[in-house]
Amino acid sequence: MNNPTPAQLEIAHGLMLSPTMSNLARLAHSMTADFNGPDDRRTALVTCAFEIIHAIDAGRIHCDTSADSAVLHGLLVAALEIINPGGLVRGTVEVTKRVQ
Repeated sequence: MNNPTPAQLEIAHGLMLSPTMSNLARLAHSMTADFNGPDDRRTALVTCAFEIIHAIDAGRIHCDTSADSAVLHGLLVAALEIINPGGLVRGTVEVTKRVQ
């Protein structure tokens, strides 16, 4: 096991103090879903990612900076790639390029 660097320890400490992480931990402990299986994780990602996408499209979620937007959209791309590797996001881009 590697020893964490000072920067990694600082990040971990910051996350431990984060109100959002506290809320997520509380939510995770209260959920009855079991995310240990790949199908359960995929279902959770599909449900949450699509709801977030709809909320962004409807203007209910917005980012104040381009960096925040990039991180949120990167998270969604990662989730969609887990849901359907190479197909749902990158495959769509390839189809769009061929249609144009």
